[in-house]
Amino acid sequence: MTSTADSTIVVAEGTFEEHVRELVNYLARGLAEDARPAYFRPFQESFEGTDAEGEIGNDRKRKSLILVLGAVKSLGEGTDREIDGFFNLLYYRVFSLFTDDVTQKAQLTPLIHTITNSPDHTAVKYRILANLFNALPRTSPLRLQVYNALLTVASSQDDVEVLSIRKSEVEQWLQEWEVPQHEKSVLLKRISEAFAKSNQLTKSYEYLQLYTKSLPLSSHEATSAALNTIALALRLPSILDFDSVFHLESIQSIKHHPLLSLVRTLVSGNFKDFKSWMSSHGDVLGHFKLEKAALEHKMRLLALAGLGTHHVGSLVPYATIASALHIDVKDVETWVIDGMRANLIGGKLSQTSQTLHVTRATYQAFKPTDWKYLQERLIGWKTDLLGVLDVVTAARQTKPAPHNHKNRAANGGASIEADQAAAVAA
Repeated sequence: MTSTADSTIVVAEGTFEEHVRELVNYLARGLAEDARPAYFRPFQESFEGTDAEGEIGNDRKRKSLILVLGAVKSLGEGTDREIDGFFNLLYYRVFSLFTDDVTQKAQLTPLIHTITNSPDHTAVKYRILANLFNALPRTSPLRLQVYNALLTVASSQDDVEVLSIRKSEVEQWLQEWEVPQHEKSVLLKRISEAFAKSNQLTKSYEYLQLYTKSLPLSSHEATSAALNTIALALRLPSILDFDSVFHLESIQSIKHHPLLSLVRTLVSGNFKDFKSWMSSHGDVLGHFKLEKAALEHKMRLLALAGLGTHHVGSLVPYATIASALHIDVKDVETWVIDGMRANLIGGKLSQTSQTLHVTRATYQAFKPTDWKYLQERLIGWKTDLLGVLDVVTAARQTKPAPHNHKNRAANGGASIEADQAAAVAA
């Protein structure tokens, strides 16, 4: 709905006075006929007095337009198209008379509030707010205010998708808008909350991470946001990679918190440590709305991935997998298939031999033991390659020298001629 490029509001030709009369006529709809003269009088008086060229001076124009802006109490009584036209004309006149950020904000802030809080006409409100957003310069601080208004309207309707929010655009806008950092942080938080309200938790998680990163490290909000980010990552079934969590700078402020130790336990892939954590910190689950069964499911998948990383290229018995995941052998295939669907492990199951041939596995975290294992595998590959090289070298050295084809042909021809001569002599 919002545009990535600046746009220009196009209106019909006319003088300032004609435009104001058009705006006031729209506002006066619904008034009784005998009430109209008194309503029009202040606007007519604002036109009185001209400059040396007989034109209305800009100061008078501004005063007249301020009267019009003050009279806007709702979207008015018109069709959707008429409402669009009214606000586009109003925007045009505001931008022509108030050219700096400060005066534009002073005149448009009450108008934005009126549009946002007007009942009904939701689709029109989206459109006229989006028109204003797109008409403002890209660096205008007022853009943030308009976008907050759009977000308020969308969230009230549980219709955040109508805004077509893209993370890359939001990040670009935050770099361009000349507004305080805390206001940018508030927007990121509101976007995350809007997605959460519409039950789009994965998108909410993306903006919650951005919000957490935007906060000062020493602030209380940063600590709270970091905990909320971790809790949401743990609640979401699709989040199995916690690398982005560990890269949050504010994580240092909660490095001793039980929630962070739970993430480390999950990443380690050790089910025994997980059970130990549960017995010591089970009360943490309720506080952060975490479910034991969901965490156990995530733990088993990560334990499977961890087991696979140490057996790439080899066979793993079902019994070994069952022991690592704390499950029955009969359930191993189900869990391995779930791990493959989650892209944590790859391989081939054999019901006959009751083994899994691991072809790939996803590392969750590289520990010293993992580095040692990788080193051993690289040394093994190097040894194998050197062996192949030795075989190729030896083969080249023992290969007999090739005979000259032409000599063979010539010798063969001489032999035939000699045989023929002997036959004739006989």
